[in-house]
Amino acid sequence: LLESPKSRVGWFYQQMLKFYATYDIPGISSNVLVVDSDTVFLRPVTMLTESGGALFNTSDEYHLKYFHHAERLLPGFKKVYPQYSGIAHHMLLQRPVLDDLFTQVESLHKLPFWRAFCECVDPDSLGPYDSSASEYEIYFNYALRRTDQVRVRHLIWENIPFVEDIEFYRELGFEYVSCHDWLRQFYTQAK
Repeated sequence: LLESPKSRVGWFYQQMLKFYATYDIPGISSNVLVVDSDTVFLRPVTMLTESGGALFNTSDEYHLKYFHHAERLLPGFKKVYPQYSGIAHHMLLQRPVLDDLFTQVESLHKLPFWRAFCECVDPDSLGPYDSSASEYEIYFNYALRRTDQVRVRHLIWENIPFVEDIEFYRELGFEYVSCHDWLRQFYTQAK
């Protein structure tokens, strides 16, 4: 994984930061809200059920390579809802679910979680624009299968190219937007 000079090492590294925050930041809560840096909440959003379970938002994204990786990491891994993706640019990670996930992966691979995660990445999918693993899809589908504490809910949100459009989406009642550089580049090149 680290040997390819044009690999997406940073992409995998940020996923490990999310997975390991609850273990490596002293005094952190057992509930860790991870939010992508290009995501902006436009109004208050509840992240926990009344009983303390995580509330997950969804999208309609689907990247087959994410599921190939997840299947190598956790044989038998399946998408819970065919119509929903866990890639919604934020997620509440909970320590008991992470403990269970790490224990299962480490038991299967006889390696630390991070190492097993990296070794399950397809080496043919390490190009500069390749995204071949998703912490969100792994955690979303794993938690939905392993605990009845989590719930799916549907927030109003959008992937947008330009930060200048945020107020427009706020006025329309959106809960959040994700303003992606790759989307901005796409729109700029299309003009």
